[in-house]
Formats: sequence, C-alpha cells, structure tokens
Amino acid sequence: DPNQGGARTIHQWFNTGCFVNTTAYTFGNASRNNIRAPGANQLNLSLQRNFSLPRFHEANLNMRFESFDVLNHPQFGTPGNTIGNSLNGVISSANQQRQLQAAARLTF
Repeated sequence: DPNQGGARTIHQWFNTGCFVNTTAYTFGNASRNNIRAPGANQLNLSLQRNFSLPRFHEANLNMRFESFDVLNHPQFGTPGNTIGNSLNGVISSANQQRQLQAAARLTF
C-alpha cells in the first residue's frame, strides 16, 4: 500500500518505492486510484446586515462581509504520480490562500 509507512510531507506524500515501470506492451498489477491525495479542509464565513433608510423614501442598505478559508489552512494539490519523474510523490502546488471581500448594496 503506497499510503502506509511514515510521515507524509510535501516532499514525499506516498511511498514511491511501491511502483516500478513495466516492460513494454504489458500491464501492471496496481489497482486504479490507489493513491490518496490530501483532502480539502476549508471553513467559509459570511456576515450580512440590512439597514433601513426611511429618510430616503424607504431605501435599504445591505452590507456584506465574506471570508473564504477563514482558518487559512493550506490546501495542497495532488502529488505527482509519473514513475521516473523527479516530482514523483512530490506536492508542488497549493490552492489559493484566505480571501476576504466586502460589498454594499443600496436598493430604493
């Protein structure tokens, strides 16, 4: 099992010694999708408040604040899985970091 054996780091996510190249025109015996990539771990937050503005003939002001990935956990990409490549078992990408946005909407 390539997913067992030792601590996982971004430099070696799975045991690359479990796989070898097969000879030409033959099939290997590894099962399909047997390598597990790091999972997604994300928490999003949204705060919204409506304000009534009666002085402006029943106008409403909507204020909104959103945060994506509040805890700022790293979201690693999938490890390389090409045998013989120097990036085999290495995670070389990550998704975007925490994002914040604010919005205001005036309806009348």
